[in-house]
Amino acid sequence: MKSVIEAFNLFIEHVRVERGASEHTVRAYTGDLRELASYIIGDDVGINVVVDTQGYLRTEHASMEHASMEHASMEHASMEHASMEHASMEHADANTSADANTDVDIAQVDAYFLRNFTPYLSSRKNLSDSSIERKIATTKSLYKYLLATGIVSTNPAKGLKFPKKDKKHPEIFSIDSILQLMNLPDKSKASGLRDALLMDFMYSMGVRVSELVSMDVGDIDFGAMHIIITGKGGKQRVLPMFAEHMELINKYILIRSQIVAKGHRIDSDCLFINKYGKRLSDRSVRNIVDKYLTKAGLPLTLSPHSFRHTFATHLLESGADIRSIQELLGHDSLATTEKYTHMNLIALLKVYDESHPANAKNTN
Repeated sequence: MKSVIEAFNLFIEHVRVERGASEHTVRAYTGDLRELASYIIGDDVGINVVVDTQGYLRTEHASMEHASMEHASMEHASMEHASMEHASMEHADANTSADANTDVDIAQVDAYFLRNFTPYLSSRKNLSDSSIERKIATTKSLYKYLLATGIVSTNPAKGLKFPKKDKKHPEIFSIDSILQLMNLPDKSKASGLRDALLMDFMYSMGVRVSELVSMDVGDIDFGAMHIIITGKGGKQRVLPMFAEHMELINKYILIRSQIVAKGHRIDSDCLFINKYGKRLSDRSVRNIVDKYLTKAGLPLTLSPHSFRHTFATHLLESGADIRSIQELLGHDSLATTEKYTHMNLIALLKVYDESHPANAKNTN
């Protein structure tokens, strides 16, 4: 028999140690599980589910004032804030029993009770569909683990449904706008050359931002003119590079020290660096792209990920087969890549609606 907190902490330990997940991923799981535990135990009866300094869950009694403050800040407070808030608490080990008065037997949680978790998140917490979807996914992953390890005998999360979301097709660049954007950086300066390269990589190779910022100089084979990309789950793929890329990269590596502020040293492994000589962050890439979008007079609804979508869409429009695009994008599933076929069909239908003679009556 395990309590909710014990069971959840065992799963957190599994994600951290056995799966070897990053701290960012562990914090995301912990935040979702904290929400679920609050729902199960009851966050309106003067009991808080909190995160201790070691990143595990525990319960505590609280005054109604404390409980109200905790309830209001639960979704928006970061894991770091939660750890600081409870820095004086002793770590509740994953195998340590929680206070029987503040916890619930995990076996008592049934499918009927879990079905109301989604309405709870929507009405009580006022969360977006994407946030609810992530928490439901975490709940499903949790119960698969609990079932596999024998902590529960049935899986009450199996029937949980994800919220229905309106399908939003990502914005893409026109060919004119993408060329305009990539011609803006001043390539006579090291920072401008870096910016031109990173935007070119996103468009001409369709790499994710996470893949872009993790690139090392050693990933490039200058002789064979290709680069090794490390994608999700550590999966690697090899992408070809053009002679123009090699020329720009060689020039950039020679002068990139000019980017680095005085008193800082370059991390020689990193390809794309900031003024401190360290690896660019995802946010830095977003800021760089926003800067050039503003200069070009393009909408800020376009994003670094728009380059990847544009890459796939332009390839499809040029006659590339869907399997090749799948390989280039590093998609495990062909279904993920096929959304571009749908996007292309939507564009064709729009052209038909606007220009085909048979549809002229709709414009009169």
